[in-house]
Amino acid sequence: MKEDAGKIELLLRRLEVLEGQRKTFETHWQWVGELIWPQMADFQYKWHPGERRTRRQYDMTAALALEKFSAALESLLTPRAQKWHTLKASDDVLNRDPAVQRWFDDVTKILFDLRQSPKAGFYGAMQIKYKSLGAFGNGCLFVEGNRQARIRGERSLDRPISYRHVPLSQVFVSDDANGQIDLVYDKYELTNRQAFELWGHKPDFPEELARDHETKPFEKTEFVRCVAPDGMGDWDAVEISRRYKQALAFGHYKEMPYIFSRFTVNPSEVYGRGPAMMMLPDISSLQEMERSILRTAHRIADPPLLAADDDVIGTGGKRVTLRPGSINYGGLDAQGNPRLQPLVTGGNPGLTEQMMDRKRANINDAFFVALFQVLVETPNMTATEALLRAQEKGQLLAPTVGRQQQESLGPLIEREVGLLARMGVLPPPPDVLLEAEGEYKIEYVSPATRMQRLEEILGVTRSIEVMAPFIQLDPSLLEVMNAEEVFRLAAEVTGVPSKLVRTPEELARVRQARQAAADEQRMIEALPQIAKAAKDASQAADTAPRQIGPGR
Repeated sequence: MKEDAGKIELLLRRLEVLEGQRKTFETHWQWVGELIWPQMADFQYKWHPGERRTRRQYDMTAALALEKFSAALESLLTPRAQKWHTLKASDDVLNRDPAVQRWFDDVTKILFDLRQSPKAGFYGAMQIKYKSLGAFGNGCLFVEGNRQARIRGERSLDRPISYRHVPLSQVFVSDDANGQIDLVYDKYELTNRQAFELWGHKPDFPEELARDHETKPFEKTEFVRCVAPDGMGDWDAVEISRRYKQALAFGHYKEMPYIFSRFTVNPSEVYGRGPAMMMLPDISSLQEMERSILRTAHRIADPPLLAADDDVIGTGGKRVTLRPGSINYGGLDAQGNPRLQPLVTGGNPGLTEQMMDRKRANINDAFFVALFQVLVETPNMTATEALLRAQEKGQLLAPTVGRQQQESLGPLIEREVGLLARMGVLPPPPDVLLEAEGEYKIEYVSPATRMQRLEEILGVTRSIEVMAPFIQLDPSLLEVMNAEEVFRLAAEVTGVPSKLVRTPEELARVRQARQAAADEQRMIEALPQIAKAAKDASQAADTAPRQIGPGR
């Protein structure tokens, strides 16, 4: 017991160190959150339930850009309506085995069927994670099998895996020597009633917490889940009551259940930075400009009034009224000159609007909004121009896509495959794959990956454009290029469904059948000629003079 208490004390002290190390980050995150995502701005401020969180928002450019950013990342990396990765054996020789191909196809289908299930919550959690990447530069997803202990105690055989976004405000991380996140603290709150439902049956459940369950069931208490490497390639987990400094449950993971990824990372920092943090000066300036222009427009629409100092204006010394149709006696002097005039400040809202438009453009560029408006703004571009635009987008998005594939999607798929295999959901692998120890690799076929490969298609089109004059002089030059392989490459890169493209074997059978049909048709067409030739030959034989041989 003393060893456990000492270990828990050590883990909580390490958490305090991690909390202190990121205080500066939390100042930035709180500022960013209040400006563009108030629902997640709870790093340094404890909001009351139902409190208005939009008090610092005047211009919604950055908030709308964040929504578009998350939608763009989802459509590029994990689109809901199509497959964005496949699985294959690490050994390319095994991929030629039909049984191995079928097994990986089946596993891939199971993965996508699971993610599409509304009970799993995959795409909802991923959408929030993408928003967190755009706002704070960090996003965290918790992936766990429902046969293991979960915070809410849910168990469901028809939902083998559950996905949950973990707010950045409650997750603290540390990396190893290679820069990989390998230590995670997850701070969360439960009511005393919820905590008792989860762990109250255990003999070492804290007595104070049991009493609080009876007297203050709806009061919230802070708990911590710590997931740390066990030194053998796996991870140990422990649930801790921070208030009572006592362990409530222990666990073990084969893969890191927290999928933590960053948008971009400085070499000396653990936490990442996102587009909103990089554009924070423009976002803050834009909010102040919008606030200022509102005040200016208010003054122009309802200006302050200038009045004579000693004259009495209004009926019987009453106040001046600005209601439509009202009469203010004394508002004119004896010569008919007005004693009331509006105060003209000389403000120019139009100039401020121009400055704001430039900042809006910068913010939209940082969130990649402009990249996805090209086709809308220029709908009449040619196919080649569209390819060039798409290729440009792929090149600009390559760093973001690469980091998310490395830190998010790769670990996510490995976690899913590992969970499903241990739970017996996957079909038995072929013997030849078992002999190879089941090594597999992930191939990404998302729209973002295809955009990066468009250079291959552009190379073909450019070559044809250059050779067009020479092909007109000598059409046989077209034989230099394998037209069938060009078509297959174009179909693969542009995302044509594989079921619509014939395999080489299917194409060979189609060609053989077409050749056989053509040969048969030629034979049918040639039959009258053959029959006529046979008839002519027969008639010639009947009319030919007979010769009498020697000795007759």
